[in-house]
Amino acid sequence: MIPTAEDYLKRMLKLGMSSSEIMKGFAKRHVEEALKQASEQVYVLDTVFCEIDRDSILNAYPLNLIK
Repeated sequence: MIPTAEDYLKRMLKLGMSSSEIMKGFAKRHVEEALKQASEQVYVLDTVFCEIDRDSILNAYPLNLIK
């Protein structure tokens, strides 16, 4: 389960993480989960003409862009 922003913030502050590290970590977790859910929930209308490459969904947003 992905933590709420408040829960994540409280937990990371206790570990002594900086604000920017906390924000980046939270964003990465949520981007990863959103892409995972999108890849699992994809709906194909016509399997004859459409093939889904789930890895392309999972890699659609590079995590190194979260800076």
